[in-house]
Amino acid sequence: ATCSRSAQSLTTILDDILLFSRADGGGIKLERLSFNVRDVVEDAVTVLASQTNGKAVDLVYTVSRNVPERLIGDPTRLRQVMLIFLSNALKF
Repeated sequence: ATCSRSAQSLTTILDDILLFSRADGGGIKLERLSFNVRDVVEDAVTVLASQTNGKAVDLVYTVSRNVPERLIGDPTRLRQVMLIFLSNALKF
């Protein structure tokens, strides 16, 4: 279990470094797709929900009713950024 968590943490750190270095160098191309923002948020939360096991933390989310159901943008990048923020929040 400890090795698995360490490997996950290292992978997350490397992904973060690659994302920021690509963004800094202008190497990220954002897509313009219609996507359901609630699905992206739910997916990111679901991926990280297992990291709350054994912690006194509940991972919950709310998407305001004011947010349109569909947005135009890059759902992959949004999910990636959300995973970075949520993962860091769960670590600290």
